[in-house]
Amino acid sequence: MSPTTRQIRDLPRRILRFVRDHDLARPGERILVAISGGADSAALLAALHRIHAELGISLVAAHLNHGLRDDADRDEQAARALAAHLDVPLVAGRLETLAGAGDSLEQAARDERYRFLHATSADAAADRIAVGHTLDDRAETFLLNLFRGAGPRGLAAPRPARGDGVIRPLLDERRAVVRAFAEQSGLAIVEDRSNHDRRFARNRVRLDLLPAVVEAFSDGVVQRIASAARILDEEDRLLEDLADATLESLRRPGPGVLLEARGLASHIPALAARVLRAAIAEAKGDLRRVTEAHIRDGLRLARSDSRGREIMLPGDIRVVRDGDVLAVVPTSAEGPAAEYEVPADAEGHHLLGHGIVLEVARAAAEDRPATASVVFLRPDAAADLVLRPRRPGDRIRLLGGPGTRKISDLFIDCKVPRSQREWRPLLAEATGSQVFWVPGLRVGEGPWAEPGDDALRLSVRFASPEVADPR
Repeated sequence: MSPTTRQIRDLPRRILRFVRDHDLARPGERILVAISGGADSAALLAALHRIHAELGISLVAAHLNHGLRDDADRDEQAARALAAHLDVPLVAGRLETLAGAGDSLEQAARDERYRFLHATSADAAADRIAVGHTLDDRAETFLLNLFRGAGPRGLAAPRPARGDGVIRPLLDERRAVVRAFAEQSGLAIVEDRSNHDRRFARNRVRLDLLPAVVEAFSDGVVQRIASAARILDEEDRLLEDLADATLESLRRPGPGVLLEARGLASHIPALAARVLRAAIAEAKGDLRRVTEAHIRDGLRLARSDSRGREIMLPGDIRVVRDGDVLAVVPTSAEGPAAEYEVPADAEGHHLLGHGIVLEVARAAAEDRPATASVVFLRPDAAADLVLRPRRPGDRIRLLGGPGTRKISDLFIDCKVPRSQREWRPLLAEATGSQVFWVPGLRVGEGPWAEPGDDALRLSVRFASPEVADPR
């Protein structure tokens, strides 16, 4: 497509509407913008910079040098030049080694990039992470996942916002418009040569397949594919809520995720499959390498009368028919659950095990009263709160977010390994299920002190950064 002058000029205004329509940022928040040195992320940072005052947000940029190509240092220099040109602070990181080849290398690089972005976001006290995916990326992802046999959730990806704070303000914008905006704005950008490497499946879709589809139909097909993904996203969210509610109604107490087998089998196959996928994701931490065939085999176990039969899933997970229960459990023992409970007003240093140190001290609340690593609590509210591991039914109302979320779901979204979930600390009610803070990950609505007021400063340190934020 050939963008019009108006399309290019009005890009920041459209992004402003998109951010507000999808509640991607709120006044007072700090947004970490991922920049690669390329046009899409450069345009994202520049557009957000133009509208940040209207949104009431502040910006910080982040760049990870993967060291995969000879010109990786050139990309970092372009990112530094862009941030300096816009007077936006930049945090740059570098990878020493990265294993893999082809698509596995691309996935490894993606995993490391998001791990870096989340760690940097926590250090910079950022509330959200903005990435530069466009409408064309959404259409390409739809086709790529379609050929991989994905269901509605995969075809709906990527969403405007993820549960772990990642946002995509450019998701309604064509790539050609975004790049024309970057060029006309005189931004320092470079072309990533790996974008033309056909060893990567996504590049084959971008360079070969989608252009052929456009030629056979029209350029408007890109918009229509993305519209189909949006519709699937809306319907997938409805089904996701239904599956979560059904899983809870079928849940039985015990280690791992235990479901009433006959109850699961009584539901229509589409809903039963979603429930089983949710149970596997909770036990495993993700659904990587879990196929439709695995789900079919698991549902076959739920429908059978055989006891003691089991199937093995990738990631050392077993699905076992145990009497009237379908158990989704790890092959290795979890070990005993952690047992500690530290009152929120117990001043001093506390060792919580696994290299976790809690510090409670009197202090004046700072201008940013709550971050992933430090919160400032009103002293009058501390008596009923404790630092403790999770309990069944724990939920959190995320700061600035709608509704509440199960802690188990938050752990899955944030990719907390299954082995950590039973002992990671939470600031929560001593006798209830309301959680206010998940150290290292997210902050919820809570009894936080106002800036300058007398407060209890709670900070948690982790011996390993990967434990602090495993994403």
